[in-house]
Amino acid sequence: ESASQSSRSIVGDQMITYKLEESEFLEGMGAMVLWSRNVILSAAIFFGSVFVVGIFLTFFSTSADMVAVGRGYIGAAIVAVIATVVFRPIVFRRKYARNFKRLFEHRDPTIITWAKEGITGPLGNAEITPWSRFSGWKQTHSTILLYTRTARGTGMHIIPKRAFPDSILLNEFIELVGHNVASPN
Repeated sequence: ESASQSSRSIVGDQMITYKLEESEFLEGMGAMVLWSRNVILSAAIFFGSVFVVGIFLTFFSTSADMVAVGRGYIGAAIVAVIATVVFRPIVFRRKYARNFKRLFEHRDPTIITWAKEGITGPLGNAEITPWSRFSGWKQTHSTILLYTRTARGTGMHIIPKRAFPDSILLNEFIELVGHNVASPN
């Protein structure tokens, strides 16, 4: 019976209703920031380059002034990395908490339906959005994230796992998304 139930759930339309909570929004936004590796890679290359130049100037320079400049480069790179590690979570949380209040606090519950052809609801319309429109997906501890690419950049829809009435339907949805949407690596 579970095989026929599984087949019915994936082939037939399914529906969930939910109101996104702030903690789920913050978790999803954190995953999206981590997903955009280009920003992280660019920062690592820049600070790494500054650090390497500082090491080179400190240990291979014959001038005392250049050794001091090299130490300054090393110090600047270390301070930048520490400041990023310490202050990013604070700034991130405040910024996205304000965005949540502005975008979701007084919004009606979201209703999404899905089938093997696609999904309705996550992009704010009643028409079916084909799975091919999504550029990737990711699963966090309490959410499922569907990424889209638009002319303005990468967008995302956050679906809380708690919205699914049981783990069977949740696992079927994850299986359907995994089969139809590329997973970001």
